[in-house]
Amino acid sequence: MKRILIALVLLTMGLTTMAQVLQKDMTVKSETKPIQLSHDTFKSEQSTVDLYYLAHGTVVVSLNDGNRTWWIYVDPVLRNGDKDIDYANLPVADIILYTHDHFDHISPDALEQHSDKHTVVYTAAACLPILDQFKHLAEVKSLANGESVRIKDLLTITAVPAYNTTKGRENFHPKGKGNGYMLTLNTKWTLYIAGDTEPIPEMAKFADKYDLQVALLPMNQPYTMTPDQVLQAAKML
Repeated sequence: MKRILIALVLLTMGLTTMAQVLQKDMTVKSETKPIQLSHDTFKSEQSTVDLYYLAHGTVVVSLNDGNRTWWIYVDPVLRNGDKDIDYANLPVADIILYTHDHFDHISPDALEQHSDKHTVVYTAAACLPILDQFKHLAEVKSLANGESVRIKDLLTITAVPAYNTTKGRENFHPKGKGNGYMLTLNTKWTLYIAGDTEPIPEMAKFADKYDLQVALLPMNQPYTMTPDQVLQAAKML
């Protein structure tokens, strides 16, 4: 049976972080400065993937293909409630992914701090009005559900649906507005970043379409999943 690690991105303050769930605490070296952050390491045939869970929906993915390290930021913000988020010595982003336009998932101040003229942004279309002020970025491109972009010979990023299904919660994250993302390496090894979603019918097809190795699922009632829904989604994957 294919082994999939379901890493819970717990979105409520005070709950267990991904690093605590997985019981790992490591120190790694970047290309310039030492980085001291809890993270988890996964290996495909050709690449090493490090996941840094920072807070709420903010995750940093480090991808080393043997030639260089690529830094991918997901929903970077500077604060989680009344607490500052510690990015330690993480470099600026090569790629930034935004799942949707809620204030706790997109922050102009964080984008200013963690990007430069080489940074490329892929986003749900709802975020474009927020991003329009940033003229220094190499590219800003919206991806609709089902659209993909190829990053050199490194990986493919595919936007997938993320939405609420429970009656009375549909307006939290309407269908078609937000994105989850599949990050697929050349070896077909895939990281699934679910975004703000509940279990959705599309998840049943993901297991057949992708070689899912790691999934980051949200749990933050009533806006995303309950614990039982996380288990349901995991079984679907």
